[in-house]
Amino acid sequence: MSLKEWVAQLRELHAKAQSGKISKDERTAYEAGRDQLSRAMLSSQQLTLKPGETARRMLRVARALQMDLDLPSGPLRTPTVDLSVGGFAAHVPSVGLPTEPIKFKMRMPSGNPVEGMARPLDARAGAGGTTRVSFVFEGIEEADRERIETTVFESALALFNV
Repeated sequence: MSLKEWVAQLRELHAKAQSGKISKDERTAYEAGRDQLSRAMLSSQQLTLKPGETARRMLRVARALQMDLDLPSGPLRTPTVDLSVGGFAAHVPSVGLPTEPIKFKMRMPSGNPVEGMARPLDARAGAGGTTRVSFVFEGIEEADRERIETTVFESALALFNV
């Protein structure tokens, strides 16, 4: 099977899964395909590591979703820079960066937002007086984790225009 055919088949299974009209056998094939695509993309992301950088454990995609963050300096509405099932990155003002977990509310393409706590993990200087902060989700419900994973997968699948 060609890559084009495989991606088309995976897209079809994804649509069935989203509509709830997927058989047990199709679900098994869908989950295997989803895992295979995620592993392949994660491996390719690790090829760009610089000396001293740690290998990523979860697939991350560039995805802008509206976030409401409760920062120490006050509330902030900002888009995500990227997203994974483990967390997200966003640009925040360099003044009053969070050092403790913060509350967040993330607008999801599928409707209801995901709300919870996120712990800052890494901060790097950004442009225009901002800092790119990477956050790790803390205590996310399994149903919300699945919604985030689906959004990450949809973003990854969209990269393949074959």
